[in-house]
Amino acid sequence: MEVDSKYLQAIETIKLLNQAVTTSRLYPAVSPQVSLAVDKAYRETEIFVHNYQELSFGRDEHGPLLCGLPVPEPQVQEIRELLIYRQLDLLGVDHVVLRSGFDRIVFSAILSVFVARKEKINREGGGRSFITAQNLQTFFPEKYEPLPPPDNEPVDGKKLRQTDHEIVTDDQLGYLFNEHSRPEVLELLKEVMSNCETAAEVIVAGVTRVLDHFDKLEQKHFFVRSAPFTGFLDNAGSLIRSEDVPQVTEMAAEKVTIDIDGRQGCLLFVQKYSDGFGRAFFEQLITAISSDVFADVIQLLREREKVLKEQDQETAPQGIIISTALEKLFESGKGKQFLGREKALQLIQEGEKERQLKRVETGVKALVSGNVESLEQDEIVFSLPSMVERLITDGRSDDAINIIKKVSAEMLGGDDILRRRLIQCLILIGENLFERQKWIWLDKMGDALLSWVRESDEGDFVYEKSVFLLQTIMEHAWQDRNYRRGDHIQSVLHKIRSGQMSKSPPVLALVGRIQDHSCNREMVDSLLAAYISDTGDGRFGQRLSMLGRSVGDHLVDVLLKNENAEERLKIVEVLANMGSVIVPVLIEWLTKPIPWFGKRNLIKLAAEVAGPEHVKSIIPFLKHEDIRVQREAFVCIYTISGEKRKTALLKCLDTCSEILYPHVVRALLPYSDEEVVQRLEPLFEAQKEFSENIREPLVLEMINVITRSGSGKGRFVLEKFVGDRTDKANIKLKETVWEKAESALLQLETSVGEEALAAEKEKKDPSIKKPRESVGGSNKKKTFDYSRLPGSEKVMKLLASDRDQAKQLLSEAVVSFARKRKFDIAEWYRNWLIEIDPMALTEIIRAAEVIEEEKVASVDSDYADTWAELYDILTTEEFATLYHAMQQKSYNNEEVIVRQGAIQSGLYFISSGKVKIFFRDKRGDILIKVATKGEILGAETIFDASVWTVSATSMSRSHILFLKRENMRRWRDDYPSLESKLSDFCMKSASFRDFIRRSGKDRRQTKRFKVAGRVATMLLDSKGKETGITSKGDLFDISKGGVSFYLRISQKKNARLLLGRGIRVTLVSSGTASKQLAIGGTIIAVRGHQVMENEYSVHVKFTELLGSNELQAVVKSSQQQ
Repeated sequence: MEVDSKYLQAIETIKLLNQAVTTSRLYPAVSPQVSLAVDKAYRETEIFVHNYQELSFGRDEHGPLLCGLPVPEPQVQEIRELLIYRQLDLLGVDHVVLRSGFDRIVFSAILSVFVARKEKINREGGGRSFITAQNLQTFFPEKYEPLPPPDNEPVDGKKLRQTDHEIVTDDQLGYLFNEHSRPEVLELLKEVMSNCETAAEVIVAGVTRVLDHFDKLEQKHFFVRSAPFTGFLDNAGSLIRSEDVPQVTEMAAEKVTIDIDGRQGCLLFVQKYSDGFGRAFFEQLITAISSDVFADVIQLLREREKVLKEQDQETAPQGIIISTALEKLFESGKGKQFLGREKALQLIQEGEKERQLKRVETGVKALVSGNVESLEQDEIVFSLPSMVERLITDGRSDDAINIIKKVSAEMLGGDDILRRRLIQCLILIGENLFERQKWIWLDKMGDALLSWVRESDEGDFVYEKSVFLLQTIMEHAWQDRNYRRGDHIQSVLHKIRSGQMSKSPPVLALVGRIQDHSCNREMVDSLLAAYISDTGDGRFGQRLSMLGRSVGDHLVDVLLKNENAEERLKIVEVLANMGSVIVPVLIEWLTKPIPWFGKRNLIKLAAEVAGPEHVKSIIPFLKHEDIRVQREAFVCIYTISGEKRKTALLKCLDTCSEILYPHVVRALLPYSDEEVVQRLEPLFEAQKEFSENIREPLVLEMINVITRSGSGKGRFVLEKFVGDRTDKANIKLKETVWEKAESALLQLETSVGEEALAAEKEKKDPSIKKPRESVGGSNKKKTFDYSRLPGSEKVMKLLASDRDQAKQLLSEAVVSFARKRKFDIAEWYRNWLIEIDPMALTEIIRAAEVIEEEKVASVDSDYADTWAELYDILTTEEFATLYHAMQQKSYNNEEVIVRQGAIQSGLYFISSGKVKIFFRDKRGDILIKVATKGEILGAETIFDASVWTVSATSMSRSHILFLKRENMRRWRDDYPSLESKLSDFCMKSASFRDFIRRSGKDRRQTKRFKVAGRVATMLLDSKGKETGITSKGDLFDISKGGVSFYLRISQKKNARLLLGRGIRVTLVSSGTASKQLAIGGTIIAVRGHQVMENEYSVHVKFTELLGSNELQAVVKSSQQQ
């Protein structure tokens, strides 16, 4: 492009940028006007930077600058009046430069600089400080340094092959093309080429580079070879693992051949490909290229060869290159198919000869009369297409249809050789019928085509044409309302495309390409209209959902333009039923300038069909201008992230707007650990700058997460926050926040020792030192006396003289004790190895693998059979970990397993025998049920905080595995989902409360009354004295013996701490002078009520029974409230 054109485009882009800033100042950030203006400015800026490397504007002593040059006089005043130019003066900066590498988030940050008012800029210490605080110095340089001018005009981005330029750099390509040999580039390349996807990107980039080079050559050098290209493939192949070569070459060939034409195909196929990787890539190129383009390549090469022969240059280098290329192409499967088809066409043309015509006519007559032996002859078979066409022309339609039926029937029942010959014949006939629009006749061969498509797995010309004709038959069947026929064909194609019918990658790509490019838009609109109309049914929607990506793209377009809510819901349902096929379409549409509600709806749809791998595409919308889009993006990320939810939520913390912070932190609650606490620590400082309505809920959520972590890091962070209470920003926080923080800190002080806290403080301030003991030469804190381990003497001696030999002994000890099933000792030996040499990763990892393998191998087969249903929902490692965490116990007949009222948190897995479950009251022992092999007892005591409300006694010799609550805490880091899986499995079975309710037996010895109102509580210490820890809850019911109420508790661990604690309950009572009744008791259960809202039901047993008058006074007061 000329400079004038570039300048004019720059002017227009700057105006759009100015319009986005102006609109952002005039309208709320969530308004559609702002969304559209920002999207348009971003897109145009992105295009300009892509084409010209940078967009810059600014000023010097002479006036405005644009693209590094002074603005011509006619436009000077126009530029001076732009808001963004005037903002430069307010910011105190002279230049703004946007180059490749900025994204939508950075663009929004740049806009925020231009939107900022004078007051805000001054509060930040001026424009330069404001820019630095947002890490935008690169885009607002103090001095403008222009880029060197490009060698050539910009290339139209649409013509470039799609490669990931962030992965493939010029330095890396230069190394592979032998332009330099820098070792640091080689190291980077080794990493890039170790991944199949990135390795394929490198190959595509290299091919693109060579083709672009050829494009600049004169016509006479049309078919030259490139020695650097051969070297490039050899070098690249040497860096790719041999087992990855098939996948890399296939992926690269698919990308290279997407939009390739015949001329470019010639340039690729005449190159020299070495044995190994080069040869594999050459073969994949042939497989991936479409049959039509392959035919164009052959034609161009033949034409060039003919010209060279006429010039007596067939033995010249150019002629040898072409003849060699043609020879290799014809040796391939696709080449042989091409020659076979070409031969067929030649036979058809030669069929005009009289002698051949007579033979063909004789064979056709025999075929029409029912003699199919003539189909064994190639001459007859390949003459049938022209004969059918001739019969149609002559008006002998019945004979033509008869031939089609006979060939189709024989094709269905013939052997493999005959079937291939006949399917080729049918395809040629089908092409003629397609040209003549003989849709009914074409349908006659549909079953034969379907048979071939089902059974063949070769993505060749025959398969391609078969699918194309079936697609045509399907569409016209639907148009003629023959839905059953069309649905049958669609079902087969959909099974192939969705993977339900196993096919090779070339076949999958071929079917997808044909469906995406040949689908009739008018037919799609007709199906959609039928679906959303009153007469439509679900089958129309099902048809649409199985038509592939291009239809999905069209439906998204229709959805965004449709103003009827009911119709939009139906379209969304169709898109959701498309599953993962629609995800790339949704992501592509989300990058387009569409209104906020469009983006919100597409993100909401993505939540139904996307997966964890798509989280990165949704993350940017956490900072969308419209809060509704932000919230929908967060819900989507939470939904689709699955097992990677913790990682996704931590990424959200880096990206989201301040209004989403409380939601993100709350979602992190189940994953609270030191890593999460580490990420939350800076938020305690950052929240000081947040809006007042955000700060309090955010801080409360952070306190919940930190308390649940139970870590030294959490205690350190919370102590620092509480100590910062007098900060002028923190002083604005309500008292409830500080009460919550101090209560949480009290809990952490109980659960986190001083050593853990001291270690955390030492990380922050290395000057804080504490004495350390030396263990085997290690300068780390001694956590275990390894000299107590059996066989440790040799290791202790070797540590002073030969550390390598010591490490070898430690590794052997791990293997030895693991095989003896002494896993605790094996684990300690592995820990010792880590302390001695943390960098011995190979030995450390192998030690862990040995322990894990032996754990899995040692699981008793009877145990695995008994707990098969549980085994199905756990990974092998999780199941083995669970097995080895349990104690094996045996109980004799009538031996007590656990008594009613015991505070004993654990699960009992009944492996064999029978156990009776009963409770005791004034009537005696009341049987609830008999538990047998495969049942689990105690779920309520371990997943809820509850005493044992029943007793369990063995009724025979019983073998039981016991899991302590404490063991489950050890799984949090290595197996974070194991506890929740175990909880879900246990809760599927009926609880004791369920059995009692169904049996009609009631353990309650006194009648309960429903009550409402508030209750105040005070926790008591072990001596019955007040601790000062108070709370308020909502009453639920009361009896003479106890009371139940709902209470908000920050986390489940804290709920468990309440179990068995003394408590004083203060109730409103009309029967006392003070209108209050205080009574002591013991907490016997804390059960989850609304766990997501941190609400639990607390059950208290009174120390002394209430009198009837006292009970009635409380009930009466409740009714009055």
